[in-house]
Amino acid sequence: MFDRTTYSRNYMREHPQKRTPEQKQQRAIGAQKREKEYYATLRWNSHLKKKFGITADQYNRLLAAQGGHCVFCHRIKEENGNRLAVDHDKQTNRVRGILCLVHNAALGALGDNEIGIRKALEYVKED
Repeated sequence: MFDRTTYSRNYMREHPQKRTPEQKQQRAIGAQKREKEYYATLRWNSHLKKKFGITADQYNRLLAAQGGHCVFCHRIKEENGNRLAVDHDKQTNRVRGILCLVHNAALGALGDNEIGIRKALEYVKED
């Protein structure tokens, strides 16, 4: 069977002078972009595994299970395009869910416990 992609690749290897400078530049840019995306994915996977003990697949399943958004505000992605944050218990390192950075930081600022959250709730109710 004729494979056009393989044929084209082999032909260009055997006849490199046929590539224009623009083609060479586009080829290099494409390779750089693929490499950048590849290493970004590797860094993300490594970060999840080291810090939270989960894989990217587990992150995606957890996010899908909660509807694909922050539990509190239903934000799908951060405004800057970054992924949502992994919320975890600091003592047990158990992953609780996926939150936007604002709500993840708010929980941390309240001490990551029920007492801090109840105190904040009482404070808001007093007003």
